[in-house]
Formats: sequence, structure tokens, C-alpha cells
Amino acid sequence: MLTLLPAAWNEHIRLRLRAELERVESLTCARNSAGAPRSAGTGRGHGNRVSREEFLSSCSIEARALIEAVEHRYGGQVRLHFGSRSMTINRGPSGRLLRITKGPNSISEIDRAVNHELSALLHRSILPTYKIEGTQTFREAVVAAVGQAPDK
Repeated sequence: MLTLLPAAWNEHIRLRLRAELERVESLTCARNSAGAPRSAGTGRGHGNRVSREEFLSSCSIEARALIEAVEHRYGGQVRLHFGSRSMTINRGPSGRLLRITKGPNSISEIDRAVNHELSALLHRSILPTYKIEGTQTFREAVVAAVGQAPDK
């Protein structure tokens, strides 16, 4: 017997399954690292880093296209840090430009200059958290806004 679910259900089930898998993974990682000695070079917040490929394969198509557009345009001018749930685009050692979060498929922690430029390009104000759109216009606006952020 073949049952086809509505697309909205499929998305909801996929997101819940991903959230549950991440919850179990975080419990397992916490249990494994509790007894393990920390190396002297391990800084706080770097323990959940994943490879670029792993992050891109588990995020939305829209987020992947946005990240690849930024990489293509800015190459070595920005640093991309991939975590298990989110990634940041940084300029300079401490200049975070924005964070992309997989779960809600959103952009958050936007640098003020990037936020200002993005608001102007999209002709609307950008809230602290903004849902990623899959349109070419949105991608181009984010890429242009990242380019307008001053070097720190």
C-alpha cells in the first residue's frame, strides 16, 4: 500500500525527526565528553564544529544556496564556521556578520551594517531573526549586504 502525505506534513515530520536526532546526538556527545579530558588548545564553543559538507547536506536548499553564493563571491575575504546547528559568516578575527541556523531556516545575529544594507536592498526592515527566502533577489541582497560591512 502506498500513502502520500501532504507536503506540509512531510516538512513537519522531517523537521521533527531532525530535531529529535540532534537532541539524541547532543545527549550522546555530552555523555562522551563528560569524562574525557579536554585538550589545552580546545576553546569553548568549538566542540560542535562539523565539516562544510556535513552542514550543507543537512540544511535547507535555500540556506545551502545562500552559503554557496557568499563563498563564491567572497572566497577568502570571509571565514565560514560550521557548527552542528548553525554556521557563522565572519570577517576578521571577531567580526561576526551573520549566523544561519538550520532548524528554523533563518538568519540571525546580523551585524548592524549588514542589517542596514539588507533592509535597504529588500525595502523592508529586517528583524533580529529573519526567515531565509529561496529567491535569487534575496540571495543577491544578502551577498551585497555582506560586502558592505566594514572590515573590523
